[in-house]
Amino acid sequence: MIPTWQAFIETRNFEGSTGPTVDVTSNASETALTPLPRYSVLSISGEDSTNFLQGQSTCDIKSLTADRATPGAICNPKGRALTNFLMFIRNGAFHLVLPKALASLVEKRLRMYVLRSRVKIADVTDSLGFFGLSGGALPEHLPPVGAHSDEARYPVINENSTQWIGFGQGQWIFLGTPEAAQRQWTELVEHGSGIETPPSRWDLLCILNGIPTLDAETSETFVPQMFNLDLLGGISFKKGCYTGQEIVARMHYLGKLKRRMYLAGCASDRLPGPGENVMKQGHEQSVGQIVKAEVLGSGDIRLLTVLQIDQSGSKNLYLEKSPKSLLKILKSPYPFE
Repeated sequence: MIPTWQAFIETRNFEGSTGPTVDVTSNASETALTPLPRYSVLSISGEDSTNFLQGQSTCDIKSLTADRATPGAICNPKGRALTNFLMFIRNGAFHLVLPKALASLVEKRLRMYVLRSRVKIADVTDSLGFFGLSGGALPEHLPPVGAHSDEARYPVINENSTQWIGFGQGQWIFLGTPEAAQRQWTELVEHGSGIETPPSRWDLLCILNGIPTLDAETSETFVPQMFNLDLLGGISFKKGCYTGQEIVARMHYLGKLKRRMYLAGCASDRLPGPGENVMKQGHEQSVGQIVKAEVLGSGDIRLLTVLQIDQSGSKNLYLEKSPKSLLKILKSPYPFE
């Protein structure tokens, strides 16, 4: 974010704030506006950008259109995901919304593969203004965003130089110039039902919707199916070769997937960090790892964890650093089929 957008967000006093309590259900009467400082945006452009990205990502770049976004991942040669992302087209270039903690790593890794291709890679975060919207009182022109149907998820609405990007169940990202983002934010707060909420609120909603966010601690740890990217529509098994494709395809066609990501809850006065081990009583080795965790309420944690599938029904799972914090596996927000 460039100083104008950053300065505007800083005036909203989010730092260190837990924010007001806002209903996270889809029928909430408020619209939650959330800054997204934990995300960056990479732009990939140039005559060869389509073929280049087709060979570097799990999703089908050639089927992407201006009115649809897609999740995806970039893997290392061993099929482990460096990062996951949401990709869309803006001004003729591909844009990836991805974790800020991994942006420089991903940019550097992609540059290794450019060689003589006519491709330009740039971090354009500082030239944009973007924030999250969620809740039941969204602007009327935004259609419902669902997690269960390809037709309902990841729509993109283009309005002049701005875009509304469907991110998850009831979640949207507004993206435009810093000036446009400031105008839209102010309009929603002053003339609508918009309530300003901190980044942790968006992170919590992503967890409840089963949307993973890799971090420095989990980068290059999981094959994409382990964090359910196939269930979220972010893997094409028909597009052909890309870096790591052999491992990803083998896991799909030979049925050797032994780990999946699950929504879970636990009681704890400590927020577990990404990469923290999940243990099982009576076992010396870990049976899973935390992808992301956030506070739902006082002492009540919600988290996404990649677990050994055969341990997902266990009643005696706990956090390695908090042995008294037993995990309860909750109903998945989408089917595991």
